[in-house]
Amino acid sequence: MSQNNRAFTLMEIIITIVIVGLMAAFAVPNYTKAVAKTDERAAIANLMAIRAAIEMYLTNTGTATIPADWSGLSTINAQLGISIIDTKMTYDCFTTAGGGKCDATHPSGWVILFPFAGSKNIVCDVADDCPSCPVSPGNCG
Repeated sequence: MSQNNRAFTLMEIIITIVIVGLMAAFAVPNYTKAVAKTDERAAIANLMAIRAAIEMYLTNTGTATIPADWSGLSTINAQLGISIIDTKMTYDCFTTAGGGKCDATHPSGWVILFPFAGSKNIVCDVADDCPSCPVSPGNCG
């Protein structure tokens, strides 16, 4: 009787697992950074739309700031008559002594914002927190 055993040796399996593990060790951090940058770019685009809508709102009402704090994207959408959908970020617009600002907060903690007065640049709130957006006086969009 002739037996024809075709199987992988333990060494071949271990080498394969090590190679796959090394590939994953390099790929996962890059993937995480790419996802964070994508979230940041989406937040910047949404804040640019909110900024444009607020500028029209302030021009139409003849005021320098919004009348009250708008917490949450649904409130901002309703007040400005826009339709932004974002399930990751938390958006808030609020009045301050200097006029007010709107911000987008990521679940990992970084914040992108723009003020109603002054430069109106979209900036990262805290140094080295945002994936690629520079801190004030930088400009993200």
